[in-house]
Amino acid sequence: MKQLLLKTTLLLFISTIISCENFDREFESEPLIGVWFLVKKTADKTNIPIDSCMSKTTIEFKSNKRYTEIVFYKDSIGKCKFYEDFGKWNKFNGKYDIDNLTIIDQKLKIEIIGNRLIYSYQAWHDPFGNFTTYLYKISCCG
Repeated sequence: MKQLLLKTTLLLFISTIISCENFDREFESEPLIGVWFLVKKTADKTNIPIDSCMSKTTIEFKSNKRYTEIVFYKDSIGKCKFYEDFGKWNKFNGKYDIDNLTIIDQKLKIEIIGNRLIYSYQAWHDPFGNFTTYLYKISCCG
């Protein structure tokens, strides 16, 4: 299982490197890939909702000079959705459907398709209990 996870991570990393040349300059100057650390989390429970997609859960991460705020919520028809706000550092804010929300070896994987980009977040608690996530850019310029 660990070997499969390692292969999957390696494939995601390679697909990140082989990305579209027309990718927005703002993102090229400061790549999205990297380790993001939890700044704060506002939720009714201590864990990120996996099955329930609580009415609203906000998670804020930072990486270098950037941060992103992630909000899980249910829309009016009960569909689990996802809001991402990178703040003042970029203009790509918006609401996205969660296309895939799974947990593998205690790791939360979220795939979002929006703004011509496909992202994959992998989030987990590290051995020290800190919440950490990797943000992969899978493809662009769709």
